[in-house]
Amino acid sequence: MLIKCHPNKNDYCLSKSGHWVRDFTKKTVQPHDINDLMTLDDIKLMVENEFKNSLRKYQTFENDISHEKAVIIGDGYGFDTNIKLIESLPQDVITIGVNGAFARWNSNRRLNYYIVNNPYQECLYYYPQVIRIWPKCIASARTNPQFLEAYKGLLYLYTPTLSENFTGITKESLLIDDYRNPICAAIILCYKFGIKKLLFMSTLEMYEGERPGAQMAKNNLWVYPQQKLAHDLVDANLYWMQKVKTDVAYTGDDLDYEFASYISSDDLKGFFNERRK
Repeated sequence: MLIKCHPNKNDYCLSKSGHWVRDFTKKTVQPHDINDLMTLDDIKLMVENEFKNSLRKYQTFENDISHEKAVIIGDGYGFDTNIKLIESLPQDVITIGVNGAFARWNSNRRLNYYIVNNPYQECLYYYPQVIRIWPKCIASARTNPQFLEAYKGLLYLYTPTLSENFTGITKESLLIDDYRNPICAAIILCYKFGIKKLLFMSTLEMYEGERPGAQMAKNNLWVYPQQKLAHDLVDANLYWMQKVKTDVAYTGDDLDYEFASYISSDDLKGFFNERRK
């Protein structure tokens, strides 16, 4: 892993897709994203979203909560199988949903947290048709305002880490390196929660059969380049999770991780019940 010690006093590792991922465990430094991940159109939308959201005076997320075990689940490949497996996990494992997991949640197991940072109108499709229990929502200050206005549960905002080309207009107390990726945001929150056992499920959308512009992944599954880029950012964040001795695993037909271990569905209970190394 290539590491850069930046003049801004932050340390960064280089993801396989060529982006610098900050050491979020390093304290007493001002967080800074040295990548360029937004177009001018993106920046315009982010400013509009932040301004509208700032008018509604949402609560800022304050990290006064601790958990030791968590599963991060998206609505990617294998979701229907994995949602059933979640019901068998120990009760002290919290569930954290990203992307379309909230919309598809059909488990007797409660979704504890929902992490969202999508700034576009498509974010409105993240609502399920019927909502029995609203999970705690932790959202970027740049999230689509209509989604946030419609949310009826507990809702907290964080501010994405300042970047080279956009500092934003809100200055919430909690800065999160999310790289426009809710899974990255969820990893940072798990670090702040004090998570020591972390499992990934269905975090990547993969396809059975070739699609235009997609790349062959594994097991005859295909993935788009932008999804591979997001996966690499997640994996690089897990490199830094090693510093706090968090055991990280994944299950299912996801892309392989360099800094997480694969486990079969039969070993899930054992993963959460075994003592940390």
